[in-house]
Amino acid sequence: MTYVRAACAATWMGVVASLMATAGCSSDLSGSQTDVTTLEQALADDDEGVSGWDGQVVVDWDAYCIKAVADHAATIGIPLRTRHCAMMHIAMFDAVNSFKKKYEPYIAYFPVKDGASKHAAALSAAYNFLLSTFPDEQAYLDPLYQAGLAKLSGKPKKIDAGVALGKAASDAIIANRADDNYFASLPWGPANPYWTPATGPGVWVKTLPLFLPFTTPHLGLARPFSVPSGSTFRAPPPYALNSPEYVADYAEVKEVGSKTSATRTADQTQAGIFWQELGNALLNVATSQVAVKTQKSLLKTARDFALVNIAMADAGITCFDSKAFYATSVGYTTWRPITFIRAADDTNPDTVQDPTWLPLISTPPHPDYPSGHACASGAGATTLATLFPNGTMGGIDLKSSFVPGAVRHFDTFEAIAAEVDMARIWGGIHTRHADEQGHVIGQNVAGYVLANSLKKVDHGHHHGDNEDCDD
Repeated sequence: MTYVRAACAATWMGVVASLMATAGCSSDLSGSQTDVTTLEQALADDDEGVSGWDGQVVVDWDAYCIKAVADHAATIGIPLRTRHCAMMHIAMFDAVNSFKKKYEPYIAYFPVKDGASKHAAALSAAYNFLLSTFPDEQAYLDPLYQAGLAKLSGKPKKIDAGVALGKAASDAIIANRADDNYFASLPWGPANPYWTPATGPGVWVKTLPLFLPFTTPHLGLARPFSVPSGSTFRAPPPYALNSPEYVADYAEVKEVGSKTSATRTADQTQAGIFWQELGNALLNVATSQVAVKTQKSLLKTARDFALVNIAMADAGITCFDSKAFYATSVGYTTWRPITFIRAADDTNPDTVQDPTWLPLISTPPHPDYPSGHACASGAGATTLATLFPNGTMGGIDLKSSFVPGAVRHFDTFEAIAAEVDMARIWGGIHTRHADEQGHVIGQNVAGYVLANSLKKVDHGHHHGDNEDCDD
């Protein structure tokens, strides 16, 4: 399959099957696991009682988190879903990191008592967070949790101590995020700090087919996990309607994003439909696949997942800050392609409107600029490329419920984000500039998160290049 790279470098349900496969619920990835026993495995504490790779618990519970979030898709709202799995992975990281204190904690180091089992701590952190957040999922979560504990052959006292530690980490992140403003009630209108009463060419308006209101227009005001604020990496202004760049973007999406495009290839059409699946969830699938291949220690695996999910969550907040900030900018492109292509009032004589034009896929209910998918995938891919400098180790295979049976293969993490950028144009719902700037937001947020979150602590001793020897 050929991938076209962008100029810059609607549910989660469809990825659950892929995540569950990655978590060991099918044999799809059986050939990708490494046969090399790592030093971390060789030095594992026998009292843990874990057979095989102990980082699998993080991969497993990532899948369970995505499933639980997907079950509540209608009530959570698409842009908000990154929050929960970021919190769960932070709880797992803080719990496991408390044993050796190798990295700066997100919340705190928690007391390790009675030779506590760190594997039990990871299990407990994930389980107690999801149970507290989604109590109606108990019938689903309880058997998974009990099965995980049953695999531990360590002493009951140590397992119980680990369970208590994990719950403490879960309780701490829940308390920390209780006032994060993710779920504020600030509809698009005079009460919203971003809103202005502007109308006219370029201003975002409700679109076909459902004419839904602006989804989560307050999200840019939410408290980020790592970056200082949603406005820290705000995008530059979108293109002016009288600019040649706008004309070029207009012509491109009108041609290749049309429902009846004669120039979009079959593969591009598949990609446009495929990437209606949330990029956040599919980047978690990518993280799971490369984690299984590399089999880092439990601690480093927990940290990798936490950083990827923190970056994507903060990229989402930053994206919606920019969306809302520019939404009422008269004369600039924040309106969607379906609006400006069908309209006759963009004031530019170099564009030709088509009142019957429709995009390949349905247009989401929020402004074009910048692209939320591009923000999230840019953040996830940038973080993964830094955490796994050896790359994907054979590639990443992703699936989407929007194209049943299709598997799209990517040789690099960047190729995932690059295809997302183009897919939103092929889908007819974003301009190139919106995707490019979303990608830049993701990169900038990821760079900040990697430089400032969960940093390694210098304990005054060194072991060469082997970072796992003291986990």
